[in-house]
Amino acid sequence: MVKYLFTGTRRNIPQLLEAVEDVIKTCTKTDFVIHGDATGIDRHVEKMCKNKKYSIPSKKHTADWKTYGRFAGPKRNSEMVFENPNVCFAFPFPSLEQSIGTRDTVRKCVERGIFTIVITL
Repeated sequence: MVKYLFTGTRRNIPQLLEAVEDVIKTCTKTDFVIHGDATGIDRHVEKMCKNKKYSIPSKKHTADWKTYGRFAGPKRNSEMVFENPNVCFAFPFPSLEQSIGTRDTVRKCVERGIFTIVITL
């Protein structure tokens, strides 16, 4: 089993959604997917995992904005990283520098030695 963490833009950028699909197509039903349950990349990942064609087990980490305010995103990102994924796929837009939440998750993965792949346009 391989644990994949997906993180990325909240925008529905067709080229990035297609890249997500390309990665999901390589997963097997014994793999496991982790994502942050935000609009955009995360929700597309969830949709792909639930597709009967793939049926990949997944876990969503929803940020509790009401309780934690502006700290909810970083807290959620840490929770995903603490799941100890084997690999992180990041899909920032327009760039990693400008994609604050994605950048935070990538930084945390790299600090923990998690193999991280950043896919940009």
